[in-house]
Amino acid sequence: MSYGLMDLANSVEGQARGGLRQAADAEHQRNKLNQQIDDAEAAEKRSLVGTAATVAADAGLNTYYAGMEAAKTAEAAQAAMNTQAAVAADTVAAAETAQTAAAAQEAIAGAKAVADTAAVAETATAATAAAETAAATTAATTATTAAGGTAAASAGPLAALGPAGWAALAGLALYSFL
Repeated sequence: MSYGLMDLANSVEGQARGGLRQAADAEHQRNKLNQQIDDAEAAEKRSLVGTAATVAADAGLNTYYAGMEAAKTAEAAQAAMNTQAAVAADTVAAAETAQTAAAAQEAIAGAKAVADTAAVAETATAATAAAETAAATTAATTATTAAGGTAAASAGPLAALGPAGWAALAGLALYSFL
């Protein structure tokens, strides 16, 4: 019977070892499943973070590109305004130049009119003086001739010019002045 008890003990021991092996295998399977669950949760978190980063990067790039387009549009608008300002400044400068030229022409015309008026007055004065001188010379010559003498030699060549000569001389002087 000792063999029977020993066989029974061996059988119970084998069953116990088998049960322990089954429990260890089940524990190992459970640990593997828990590890797989943890790995899946970590992968899901990484996927969510990656998706969120992609969405944020896409939104950021869209904002960046929209900002760049707005900046280009603003630069184009600024360039157009600068061109309009330059055209306006050129127009104002041209108007000022035209106004200055017109004023200069008006001043020249006014100066010529004043000079012409002065020349006419001077010519008239010179002609009057020449006529008076000629009349005085003629009267002196007539008086001298009537007295039986000759005309005075001191009258000189200017006395012989007469009113037309004096007017021509005055005109020549005025022309050389202008």
